[in-house]
Formats: sequence, C-alpha cells, structure tokens
Amino acid sequence: MKSKGKFGCRMLASVLLSAFVVTGCGSVRTANPLAVYVREQTQIEQRLQEVFAAAESKDFDRLDSYHLYGSKFTKFSGSSSERLDAAAG
Repeated sequence: MKSKGKFGCRMLASVLLSAFVVTGCGSVRTANPLAVYVREQTQIEQRLQEVFAAAESKDFDRLDSYHLYGSKFTKFSGSSSERLDAAAG
C-alpha cells in the first residue's frame, strides 16, 4: 500500500511539472530581442556620422553638445585632476 502512495505522489509531481513546462513553453512572447529596429538604427548611424564629422573638423563645442549631462556624467579635463560632474560643467 505504501508503494502505491509513493507512485501516486511521483505521478502527480510529474504531471504538475509537465504542465508547468508546457504552459511556459506555449506562452506568448511580448518582445523579440532580435527584432530589427530600423528607425532607431538609422538615428544612431546618423548621429555617429555627425560625431565623426565634428571630430574631423575639431568642432569641440559641437562634440561637447552630444554628451548626456545627467547625474552620472563625469568629464575628465586636462586642466584638473578632479572629477567634473554635470553641475561643474
């Protein structure tokens, strides 16, 4: 009688595990990580061309304008060994 109880528990566990696996594999994906984002890719390529053009013409003010000045921004300057954050400029 005890062996039937163990077999029943194992069978129930196997069925539940299979149900979880099948429903997990059959669920609908919400986003495709390999999707091609043409518009975003075009914007990035255009910005890179602008950065390269500014670097070639040594337009440092224009290059500086491309930075994101947020709370985590750090600028390194040859005139100071201190960390320059967004507030310091």
